[in-house]
Amino acid sequence: MLNGKQGPLWYRTDPRQTIRDLPGIGSKLYKRVIEDLGDGDPDAALVVIERNPYSLVEVDGIGFKKADRIAKEKFDIGPDDERRHEAGNRWILEQRGVLGEREYFSERVKLELRDPTHKEAGVAVEEGLYWLPEELEAEKGLERWMRQLPPLADTLPPLTKAQFDICERLGLDDVQRAAVQSALHTRVLCLTGGAGCGKTHVVAALAQCVIVAGGSVRGMAFAGKAADRMREAFDAYGVMAEATTIHKALGYQKRGFTVDTLAEGLIVIDEASMLPNWLLWAVVDSLRPGAHLILVGDPNQLPPIGYGTPFVDLINHGAPRAHLSRNYRQADQQGILHMAEGILNRSRPAPAECVEMHLGVDPSNLDVLFDQLVRTHGGTNYEAWQVITYQNENAERYNLRAQAVINPDGTPLFEYPLWKLGTGERNRPLYHAEVREGDKIIVVKNSTLLNIFNGQTGRVVGLVSKPKLVQRKQPGGGWEVEQGDLMPHLRVEITGREVDIPEDEVEKFVQLGYVITVHKAQGSDWPRVIVMQPGKVRDDTAKKFFYTASTRAKNHLCVVSTLRVVAWWTNAASDAPDEPSSLLRRLAQPAPEPVVLDIRPEFVEAAEALLGVPLVAAPDPWDGPEDGVYWPEYPVSIPAEMEALAAEIGVQEPLLVSEWDELSRAARVEEIKAAFRLMDLEGVA
Repeated sequence: MLNGKQGPLWYRTDPRQTIRDLPGIGSKLYKRVIEDLGDGDPDAALVVIERNPYSLVEVDGIGFKKADRIAKEKFDIGPDDERRHEAGNRWILEQRGVLGEREYFSERVKLELRDPTHKEAGVAVEEGLYWLPEELEAEKGLERWMRQLPPLADTLPPLTKAQFDICERLGLDDVQRAAVQSALHTRVLCLTGGAGCGKTHVVAALAQCVIVAGGSVRGMAFAGKAADRMREAFDAYGVMAEATTIHKALGYQKRGFTVDTLAEGLIVIDEASMLPNWLLWAVVDSLRPGAHLILVGDPNQLPPIGYGTPFVDLINHGAPRAHLSRNYRQADQQGILHMAEGILNRSRPAPAECVEMHLGVDPSNLDVLFDQLVRTHGGTNYEAWQVITYQNENAERYNLRAQAVINPDGTPLFEYPLWKLGTGERNRPLYHAEVREGDKIIVVKNSTLLNIFNGQTGRVVGLVSKPKLVQRKQPGGGWEVEQGDLMPHLRVEITGREVDIPEDEVEKFVQLGYVITVHKAQGSDWPRVIVMQPGKVRDDTAKKFFYTASTRAKNHLCVVSTLRVVAWWTNAASDAPDEPSSLLRRLAQPAPEPVVLDIRPEFVEAAEALLGVPLVAAPDPWDGPEDGVYWPEYPVSIPAEMEALAAEIGVQEPLLVSEWDELSRAARVEEIKAAFRLMDLEGVA
């Protein structure tokens, strides 16, 4: 029932208007609803909504509360409907990650999910923890995979002459050559080290060694900027290999990944510390048999935004590792390295010209100092500088100030709400940001259709009018790109190419990029970096924040804070307690006994992924000796009705399979004899 009218929602004469009239949807979101739920077909979208109004939470910009309001007001869905609880339960875990029972029920109360009958709807429960089922499946998959990782051999085959020559030509030192040697002969390797220690050199040499031998290589990274850097490095070193984001490599479409198996024999993931459990498992699950996986990163950087820290867990579990410690940066850049080491080791380094510390700043002078630093170290060459902060609130506020300094007279083209700066009447944002011609922007969400990826930065060029590109599902199940409605597009330049973003998706994909959070900065670096963090950072993430932010700078680093020197260094040295992750706790438990399955050995890996338990293939009887037993012998009990027959033919418990076959044949013979005797008595025979 809709607005008091009987009948299904999709019988409405104007489906677009019907969606637009839903509470909280309006002209801004209705196109997105049609595209995401109906693949561009408004009638199909309405069918989905009527079947389950909580499907709306799958649309960007619609949370559980908005979908809940629509479900209650337009579809008379009661508070105890299972669909409501399933959507709410999943929403909680998508926002908060894996939760204990107390936290989980506290979050349910906030959403007014009070019926305990559906407390587990849509989620998985294991040992008092509440999981999204796909998160639990990913962690269990990683556990099985990590248990089977072979250790690094004590002695490795030496590099061939061709491999050695490649390493020599790229100028690798002994430690770096040893890392290449380890990667060539190890199925999985963690290549670790801080900024400037030559990880890119090692990856380039490794890739060339594999390609020269006839192999294939693919580089990938979580963030778009990191993937761009890897691609640039491959081009600079003459590596004939592709480097993309993980989402692009796995063929992400609207409903998920579409690539089942990666074709390449060597997979290199840069900035691996950014990967949550589910994303690393997606890569591992798509590796071809025998493929090598190299995870490159710095375990001291910030943990992933999603659940899990699999890169650090691999290292702590004892996976093969090659660590690079020597730094190759120029002498005038060493001060930044010493700053980062001081944060890690809780020791203040000596002052350096390349590190500019503004501590104990009076709060009333922060804005003036920020403007001055942007004028001094900023400019319109956006690849040369970046401001980094901790919270989105600071990013929104200081983006407006940086824009006023760098691009005050740019032509306004678009605006988006600044939610972190507060809301007013009817929960509407108090402030908006203008996107102007010439502004610096950052991509905040992946789009394989537009070929833009999270973390990439660029410059606004202007507005153009053109048909919107849309993805449409084909009858055969695949996806094709088609032209949609004519509409204005924001044209931006990213990595030297122009990208046109549809007007109704600009807010979804880009924001001002003068000031970004440190999570957006991971995987990137700039010649000049300003760390603008006025107040204290939360103790459990402070050390990793300041370390990660500092190592984004290549030539010059500025740090701004209202904290005085001692207070700032105390905060910068704060870290979370060293507690094992849920994945490490699983690995600390005894490994489950493998199940013997009568399958061919090459199918074991696929069967384990399907069944979720460790397996071993039963021995092939034809591999045994000529005079041996051809089938495994398992003990069998004698049924009561066969005991007399068993005594007559001389077999006793426990029976082997071969003896059971003999007893069964004897019993069948007796049945046939009895049948013939009966037939004779009746005069048939």
